Amino acid sequence: MAASPPRRRRARPVADAPTKALLERADDLAKGWLLELIEQLPLDAVPSILAAELASEAPAICAAATRAVAADEELARIAAGGELEGLIARAGELAGARTAEAVSRAVDALRAVLWSALLGALADPDGGLLAALSERLALITELVRGAALRRLAEPSLSGGEGGRDWPRALEREVVRSRREGSALSLLLVELEEAGRILAVEPAHAAAAALQRFEAAVHDAVTREILFTGEEAGRAWVIAPGAGREGALKLGSVLADAVASAGSWRGTPLRPSIGVAVLGEDGADASALIEAAEESRFAASARGITVARLGPESESPLS
Repeated sequence: MAASPPRRRRARPVADAPTKALLERADDLAKGWLLELIEQLPLDAVPSILAAELASEAPAICAAATRAVAADEELARIAAGGELEGLIARAGELAGARTAEAVSRAVDALRAVLWSALLGALADPDGGLLAALSERLALITELVRGAALRRLAEPSLSGGEGGRDWPRALEREVVRSRREGSALSLLLVELEEAGRILAVEPAHAAAAALQRFEAAVHDAVTREILFTGEEAGRAWVIAPGAGREGALKLGSVLADAVASAGSWRGTPLRPSIGVAVLGEDGADASALIEAAEESRFAASARGITVARLGPESESPLS
């Protein structure tokens, strides 16, 4: 009789795993993870690791992952929607990871440390036990990776303001610009494919694409103030000293940066960018925000990158 096609085996809980010994060494596991992370990075990148926070939170992460080796109820606590998911999701952030690839390396480093500790705690393991432990730890690793990547894909922030409170920074710049008589522009950069990416891609792939967009915008901004805090795939750039021509040039730079940041399903990432200039498109922060939204919508509707709204002309930048 022909053998049936091989099927994936369930990564069962390993009740006889030496989890008690590992739980007693949670601090050592966390230290081992930190050392592994440091060895992965070039010297000048080591400060990106949140060492103090990692020292505080990593033992609990290691303990949660260890308990999940032996019990499905513990696995459920770290899975999506579980009570410990938020803690587990911090794995990449604590490691200073800002890209999907870096998050994956940080989680793999955690897995390597846990696997080494499990092997060290086994006196005379047989092949069946080793296989079961490997499969179970691989499942736990993917849960940790998924949670960390989802956190990475959440709207983040650069510039020192909190979430939806970022318009306060714009209000301060408006006051300063009026006091000094200097120019001020606001740009809205939105990834055209963001909604489709989030709808059709797995969490890790969506996180990687959105992170490439955010990193490209971040790297293209110099003395401007960047905020990416409303929703995934959107960035606000406050450009002190920039009039319309300066803002449009910056928009072109941002568009090129995003287009060079990779592709999605064979097509380069494409932003639509709105531009609003203080005094021409609005007299206060709320008016600038509304004008930038309208300008971005006009660009998207016309299939171009940057649309010029204002009293000077309607010439687009494609």
